[in-house]
Amino acid sequence: MFTIFDRYVARSYLFSLLVCYAALVGLFLVIDVSGHIGALYGYSGFWGLLPLVLRVYVPRIPLIFHELTPYIALLAAMFTVSKMHRDNELLCLSVSGVSIMRVLRPLFVVGVGIALLYVANREFLVPRLQVELEKGDAIMSAGDTDVVSNFAAVDGSGNYIFIHEYRIFAHEMRGVIITAYYPGEETQGHHVQRRLVRAREGRWRRDADGRERWFLSDGQVTFYRPDRTPEPRPVMAFKEDGLRLRTPGETPQGEGELVTDLEPQQIHSQSQELDYHSTSELGRLLQAAPTSEDLAASYHRRFASPVAIVVLLLLGLPFALRAYGATTFRSIGIGIFLCFGYYAVDFACLYLGKGGQLPPMAAAWLPVLVFGPVGFYLLDSVPS
Repeated sequence: MFTIFDRYVARSYLFSLLVCYAALVGLFLVIDVSGHIGALYGYSGFWGLLPLVLRVYVPRIPLIFHELTPYIALLAAMFTVSKMHRDNELLCLSVSGVSIMRVLRPLFVVGVGIALLYVANREFLVPRLQVELEKGDAIMSAGDTDVVSNFAAVDGSGNYIFIHEYRIFAHEMRGVIITAYYPGEETQGHHVQRRLVRAREGRWRRDADGRERWFLSDGQVTFYRPDRTPEPRPVMAFKEDGLRLRTPGETPQGEGELVTDLEPQQIHSQSQELDYHSTSELGRLLQAAPTSEDLAASYHRRFASPVAIVVLLLLGLPFALRAYGATTFRSIGIGIFLCFGYYAVDFACLYLGKGGQLPPMAAAWLPVLVFGPVGFYLLDSVPS
């Protein structure tokens, strides 16, 4: 149960959070808009510049919240403790017999609440804004990021899929080549082709049975013997929407049809930030591509990031508590230094995890496991 003192400290912390959010988010927006002003101006002209900036950056605020929250939570907590030092409130509480741990309790309670809000924003709000975020990316790039070029992947059925051009928003493919292989057959270290599908275009749409799947148009299917020679029968040709790609669990209805688990979101993940997806969506993509270190590291980091908020509080508050007589700016400087150090280690681990030099789970949790015990030790060593 929160006492009057707890509510006072919590209100002070929340006020510091609002000030830090306003300052840092505003600074971030000014720097980012300045860096993309040429692309924005070229897209809208002078009179349409302000509406375009609002259209591009308002949906990005939840994403900025996601990126900055762990560090703003630490800076605001250190600012709050520093203010209590400056006003001699901690001294009065110590003389009255109130322990330091009791003083910090509302800060950690609010910190856990921030972590829960952080997760809710990450899982529910940001994914709903994915389309708007991708459109903003396309505008700011001053290029056509609606188009993914030369996409290649192996689906869950072992089919090799190459797409010369894919339009994200329309869910349309151009220049599709799909190679299916004989299961278990291998010659000179290479899998043996079973059939080759070439299509001018493909579309993702709902079929008559209510399922969404790919439909290929204007192409042909070439069948191969295990000795890699085409079978002595006519190549099967198809016209507009003439070849379906069935989903896993279905039985192909024609000899040319294939089963694939490739979906538009997986093509998005090759060209767009994985931050736009919810954790459940990342998990589904990871099941489809279990060997992807990029997906695995991003997936495990989703569980470590909320814990990092509490770890940073454990790490930074002891320095603020020890800074008797120090100015507020000194505490903020220490907080910035700590944020920079944690971010550098977190970035390095994530980079190594995505590159395969570290196991993905270790890359996500290593900063927490390293800095967490250090934070507990520093907090325990503060005279109470």
